[in-house]
Amino acid sequence: MIAANVAIWLLVTLTVLGAWFFFRRWSLTRPPLGTVNLGDVGFTLASIVAMPFLYLWLPGWVAGLLLAVTTLSLLWFLVEPVTPSPLARWGLAGGLVAADVLLAWQPGTSSTAFLLVNDAVIILVAIGVSVLWAQGGLRARDLAILAGAITLYDLVATGFLPLTTEMIDRLAGMPFLPMAAWPVGNGEWVGIGLGDLLMAAVAPLIFRKAFGKQAGMVAIEVALGIELGGLRQGRTRLSDRQNARAEGRGEQRLGVDGEHAHRIRRQQRERIGVNRGGRELLARAGLHDHVLLLGASRQRQRD
Repeated sequence: MIAANVAIWLLVTLTVLGAWFFFRRWSLTRPPLGTVNLGDVGFTLASIVAMPFLYLWLPGWVAGLLLAVTTLSLLWFLVEPVTPSPLARWGLAGGLVAADVLLAWQPGTSSTAFLLVNDAVIILVAIGVSVLWAQGGLRARDLAILAGAITLYDLVATGFLPLTTEMIDRLAGMPFLPMAAWPVGNGEWVGIGLGDLLMAAVAPLIFRKAFGKQAGMVAIEVALGIELGGLRQGRTRLSDRQNARAEGRGEQRLGVDGEHAHRIRRQQRERIGVNRGGRELLARAGLHDHVLLLGASRQRQRD
C-alpha cells in the first residue's frame, strides 16, 4: 500500500512538472474565444455542476462516446505544437484513446494495463487543460474564485449529496476513468481525481505569470505537499482497516466474488463515498469503526 501511495504522489508530481515544462516550451493553439475571464470561469463551474447529471442520465454508450471525443480533442491540441506531422498527432492521440477503450473492454478497468494507460491519458489531459487556461490568460483572482467554488461544490456534492459517488460508480466500469489510479491488489486501487490534478498543475502556472518564477516554484511545493499529506491520511485509514481485519472483523468487504456479489453491492452502494478533498475513492466496508476500502472497482464486482 505504501508503494501505491508513493506511485500516486509521483503521478501528481509528473503532472505538475509536466505542465510547468510544457508551459515554458510550447504554445497551444487557443480557440478563438478571446482571453479566459470570469465569464469563462462561470461557464466552467456550470459545466462541473452539470457533468454528474449528464453522466448519470445519459445512456452508457452516449456517455462513453462523449468522453472519447472530448479526450481525443484535448490530446490532439496538446500534441499539435510538439510535432508538425498530422500523422504523428493522430497516431499518438488516437492510439491512446483506442488503447484506453480496448483495455477497458478486455482485460477490464480493474487491470493494471488499463490503469497505466488511463493514467497516461488523464495526466496528459490535465497538462493540456492547465496550459490552455494559463496561456489563455486566466488570472490569479479568477483561479482563486474557481478553486473556492469547486471546493464548496465538492463539499456539497460529495459530503452531503451522493452525486460524486454515483458518477464515479457509473464511470468506474468505463474507459477514460477521470482519475489517476494505482492498483493495490485484489482488483482494488487508490487514486486521485482529475479535478485535483488540474488544480495542482494550473496553480503554479498562474502564479508564475502573475508573480514571477519564484512564486510558481512555491506553488509547486505547496501543491505537492498538500497531495503528500492527503496520501498519508489514506495510509492511516488503510492501516485501520488492516487492524480491524486482524481482529477478525474484516470479512465484511465491498466487492466480494460469488453469487451474492450484486446483492452486497446494492446493500453497500449508499455507503460508498469520496473524501471531501476528492483525492481518494473510499468505500465504507460496513464495520463499526472508520474502516475504509480504497478503490472498489465495478469491473471486479461484475466479475
